[in-house]
Amino acid sequence: MGTSILLVFIIPAIFFGVAFSDISGAIFGYPTEEIVLPYDEEKGLVWEYDCVNDPNIELVETKFENGKQVFVFRGTGKINIAEIFTKSEDEQQGDIMDLVFTDKNGNQKIYYGYNGNRIYEPQFYSAEDCQTIDITLTAENARKNASWEVVVNTGYVIMKKTTGGETENFTIIVTPDTKDGTYATYGMFDVEFAYTNSRGKYLEEAKAVFELQDGKHILKSITYENSWDKMFTDLKHMLESK
Repeated sequence: MGTSILLVFIIPAIFFGVAFSDISGAIFGYPTEEIVLPYDEEKGLVWEYDCVNDPNIELVETKFENGKQVFVFRGTGKINIAEIFTKSEDEQQGDIMDLVFTDKNGNQKIYYGYNGNRIYEPQFYSAEDCQTIDITLTAENARKNASWEVVVNTGYVIMKKTTGGETENFTIIVTPDTKDGTYATYGMFDVEFAYTNSRGKYLEEAKAVFELQDGKHILKSITYENSWDKMFTDLKHMLESK
């Protein structure tokens, strides 16, 4: 009952946001962001963008000016209403995209970026300015057709399709925003995951906590909790706070 009432408010809000984005974009144009690379045709500095698994942005223009090759991107703003409330086999986990550029000499430059709506310009960070941390999650009670998904702070996780097994690897990207504490509290942040069945029901939950030490973030801990235990713990905390 409560979920049905909530959907009555959420779905119109989503449609309104999409409609507003389309109308404002048609009138004023959608905001864009650029990635600028050095250009020298004689030296082979001519770049190609791989355009692989970057569903939240689109390349709208490539231009050459003053010895630079400029790639202009905007957000796609694509929203699949069904995927918000159901679990899809093709569903991507994480929000960070890795953009790969390769020149004619085979050299590569990698940028990390994210964007969730056309009304905001994409945000990009050179891989040289970021830190990557690989983590592995393993379910304590493996279930058939269950898989791991990201549920909180997806903007730290590289986008991927999960394998559907009890063990899953994720890559965390620490951007300059995280590094200087803008999006972290005292240099710390966490990412929460859930081990879910084919209907999207939580079976287990895991929280990975990252801490800033000597200028770099490290994985401080991963804690697992059965969903039933977590429900009773949350209920206990709620009653104690009253």
